[in-house]
Amino acid sequence: MFRKKSATPAAATAFIQNAQSHLGYTAEQVGRNYFGEKVGYNSVPWAGAFVDVCARDAGLELPSFVYTPAALAEFIRQGNFSRKPKLGSIAIFNFASDTGHAASAFSMPHCGIVTDVREFESTGRFITIEGNTEGSTTYTKKDGVHQKVRTINDVAV
Repeated sequence: MFRKKSATPAAATAFIQNAQSHLGYTAEQVGRNYFGEKVGYNSVPWAGAFVDVCARDAGLELPSFVYTPAALAEFIRQGNFSRKPKLGSIAIFNFASDTGHAASAFSMPHCGIVTDVREFESTGRFITIEGNTEGSTTYTKKDGVHQKVRTINDVAV
């Protein structure tokens, strides 16, 4: 799911630039992190806190993303969702869980900020910046803020 109502181009640019400024940030070993600390919920999943802090710092008014399922529910309630990403969209993902328990077939929704959509029409791929995720290289395989290539199949809703 992507947020349907777009911010102004200037606000979307500020949102993306703010996210880019945090690339390479890594959380502490016990999960404490700058973004969770800033929103008052530290040492818990913080992908939503990352989006929340970047949005607020860019001057965007959004439902709180601190608890991603609540933000997802609010966007659905408002009819504010789309299957097509735009620059500055918030992508919400739901990845299959590998716990083996039927009740946890899917994990908590994850989210990221869409920063590049040039390949979307031809391949279904787009680029995001996400918090509370691992990088793709040995050097960056730490919980932090990283750029990811995602596909439309990763997107919830």
